[in-house]
Amino acid sequence: MIKAIIFDMDGVIVDTEFQDFRIQQEFIKKENPSINQAETNFDELIGQSYKMLYETLRKLIGSNDSLNEIKRRFEEYNDIAYESINYQQLFRKELLPILKWAKSKGVLLAVASSSTYEHIIEVLNSCNIKDYFDVIYSGEFVEESKPNPAIYLNTLE
Repeated sequence: MIKAIIFDMDGVIVDTEFQDFRIQQEFIKKENPSINQAETNFDELIGQSYKMLYETLRKLIGSNDSLNEIKRRFEEYNDIAYESINYQQLFRKELLPILKWAKSKGVLLAVASSSTYEHIIEVLNSCNIKDYFDVIYSGEFVEESKPNPAIYLNTLE
């Protein structure tokens, strides 16, 4: 019998993976206009923890700035880029029957995402599904986010 289901957010609940990838590429091009896009492996950006992402961004823009400075500039850029994103449109509506079924069967539901807690709440609220979840766990709560399994193990606890 299923007792709980843990969902990732980006790419599972909302189809934001492409948006994230596009915004990261645009940030790199803004920071390093001379980058050779044909020779740059942007695939390095996919599926990384935030710390790894900032290290990759720093490398791809060719900067010696601190990770904190790269993080600050990227978050500022990212916040502006995401102001125009409608999460309701990116919501995978086929998920709703699964959430309803799970609740009707007493199955606990959780979100384990590398995103910030504030962002997770924003997305779940905009999709009108926050109340389905018993646990909402952010990668910012662990020392090392995904792919390290700590986020999932802590969510299970």
